[in-house]
Amino acid sequence: MANAPLAAARPTRLAGAGRRADDRVPNRDRSVAAALRRRLGELGGAVEWGAEVTGAAQDDGGVTVTFDNGDGGETARAG
Repeated sequence: MANAPLAAARPTRLAGAGRRADDRVPNRDRSVAAALRRRLGELGGAVEWGAEVTGAAQDDGGVTVTFDNGDGGETARAG
């Protein structure tokens, strides 16, 4: 997924001990989280649980994020 749009990048790990991040979102905010995941899907991206952001760098042209999903490091670029 090198140089993939940031919308398709995997987010930082938000949940601990094998729990989905949604388990930590108050009930009233779950509809917001669902709407954000739905829109991300419309843009061709997907949330991948368990990926960890290991670095981020911004320059004049955009942002590069490195992450580890357990299969090794990958990068995504937006800008």
